[in-house]
Amino acid sequence: MIEDAAAQAKQSLYPALSALRAIIEDGAETASARIQAARTVLEYGLRLTEITDIMKQLDELEKWRDATDGKHERAARSVAGVH
Repeated sequence: MIEDAAAQAKQSLYPALSALRAIIEDGAETASARIQAARTVLEYGLRLTEITDIMKQLDELEKWRDATDGKHERAARSVAGVH
């Protein structure tokens, strides 16, 4: 169910961004409407960038973990006295 909601949200991104962009570019809109649309695009753009960066870092860490076959994890547990 959550995966379906995520898929629907992804499908709505382009139309939502297009609508916000239209508001931003429409000189007939009030300044406050254009500012709010721009703010929304910037806020969500920054969030998406942050999430993308975090996911990339997580992927790199998982690849490193897989490449080291957990050797570093076992060494850290050994040093900490955890078995």
